[in-house]
Amino acid sequence: MERKMEIIMFRIMLAIIFFSPLSGIFSGEALGEGAIPNQVSVLPVYFVPQGVPATTSDQASRLERHLQIAQRYYKQIVKQRDTFTLAKEKPRIVHAKRNLYYYTSPSRKNDFDREKLGEVFQEFKLNRFNSRYVFVIILMNPERTYPRGGGRPFNKGFNGGGGFVLISSYSLDRNPVFQGTLQHELGHSFGLVHVSSYGYDQRNNPSVMSYIKDPWIGFKATKNRGKFIPEDIRALSMNTKL
Repeated sequence: MERKMEIIMFRIMLAIIFFSPLSGIFSGEALGEGAIPNQVSVLPVYFVPQGVPATTSDQASRLERHLQIAQRYYKQIVKQRDTFTLAKEKPRIVHAKRNLYYYTSPSRKNDFDREKLGEVFQEFKLNRFNSRYVFVIILMNPERTYPRGGGRPFNKGFNGGGGFVLISSYSLDRNPVFQGTLQHELGHSFGLVHVSSYGYDQRNNPSVMSYIKDPWIGFKATKNRGKFIPEDIRALSMNTKL
């Protein structure tokens, strides 16, 4: 019986690896390999579909402030020991190859991350192996909250290079809990998982990696603001390149 369960779990892992929606853009064959950088930093990127207004200085200023707050708060909740690094380079604007409908069409939902990241990598002349950034990608979408938010490391696990966060400009402009979303998705980009993976209640656990209700309003923390549980801190401690 134990041998049978091992075979079943092995097959499940193979399915996860080979049939992930991002498997194309994350494959070494598609992008070419390179040396993982010694230092990774967080860099804002504005992804502007054709026909969509460009990023405003106000939007850029607010995102910069949100990232600085997230950086300070990460340090606070790991007892002032460390935090992630913000890139010294200026935020980059990537002018997309297609219009907004193409990138947000429901029929292309599973392709969106792969295609968008592909264009970002081309802009920077990098790939998932040698990327020295965690990209905070703002899709310029003034129409609706899509994408709501997402994030993951490029190479899975911890300390394996860069990653990405993906949020819409609509959310940056109108979502009062944007800061909480940003902190949560940054956690994913650093390799952190939902607390449900550890057996905790995803909606009631106090971790940043749970679904806390309204942890921040605007730039101000509420009484529900998240923290890091021991499992989160252990995971973050493995990211020595940030």
